[in-house]
Amino acid sequence: MKSIFTLSLIVALSPLLAQQDYKKVNLDSLTDISHHNIKAPQEVTSLLFNSKGDKLFIGSTDKSLYTFDLNTHQNLWTKSGAEYAPIAAVHIPRSTFFLSAQSEESGGKIKLLSWDVGQESSTLSTYTGGPTGIDYYEGKVAWAGKNDKLFEFDINTNQYTTHANWILHRGNVTTVTYTSEGTIVTGGDDGVVFKWDGPEPEEITYFNNIVSCVTSSEYIKNAPTNSSTIAAGDASGCLKVMGVQSGNLVYTDTLTSAIPLILFHPTDPSLLIVASASELHFIDIEGGEKLKKLSMKETITALSIAEDGSKIAVGLKSGEVKLYSL
Repeated sequence: MKSIFTLSLIVALSPLLAQQDYKKVNLDSLTDISHHNIKAPQEVTSLLFNSKGDKLFIGSTDKSLYTFDLNTHQNLWTKSGAEYAPIAAVHIPRSTFFLSAQSEESGGKIKLLSWDVGQESSTLSTYTGGPTGIDYYEGKVAWAGKNDKLFEFDINTNQYTTHANWILHRGNVTTVTYTSEGTIVTGGDDGVVFKWDGPEPEEITYFNNIVSCVTSSEYIKNAPTNSSTIAAGDASGCLKVMGVQSGNLVYTDTLTSAIPLILFHPTDPSLLIVASASELHFIDIEGGEKLKKLSMKETITALSIAEDGSKIAVGLKSGEVKLYSL
């Protein structure tokens, strides 16, 4: 299986909360709560908290899924097999299930799995090439395949939609996410981000400012959104944040290495968490400054944040998982 740095993964994000729920994060409270039991035997490829934040899913290049209880630090279940090489996972709100995307040499699968026992309920899709991203919004799952087609699956109707005519990228689609309104955002190896405002190719928002800081040949590795902004990081280390509706540039920076992993904090929409090589950056996009940097002993390969924003999980190339409380 290819590493997370050659497959640009989509990150499932919480929408911007109502004003009364807005909570500014105090990074002085950031505490390392890692436990030696919580790890994978090989490189971590994906991480996901359940809705309560007391369980953590870990995918690894050993082609296994692990689910840990964060209170007891015990592995609740392991699902192994040649077909499993999990590269991305998203939580389904108000559900005891989650979606896991697996990559195979001959194709890929998206599976619905139980948090409690790892029971496999269904395989949502099989396709060739494996996914380059996966996201969930109100009963629909979206992903892109390496053949550049964009897919949607409606869990309620069991209907597939192939948006072959949507793809305007000059090359591969490298990341897929839903906005909080349910529209789809794609990033490509042409260094461009599109927001698909309707079913026809003409109904798009072309973020022509979200390209590499140096050259458009540097492809977009991740492009998450919240309800007001879209952030894009590329292979050259360029980071840009723009308004979803206006397209105006909100924040820009250049880091020393590629940016495959970006998260918006779920209760503080001005706080952006960015992984680049072995560094984890906390950035205030409203104030336009870097607030904090954590340096890991090796490359960061996966990143997740609990729905309430109280915990962050950082996966490393060796299989180690670092946990932090906020």
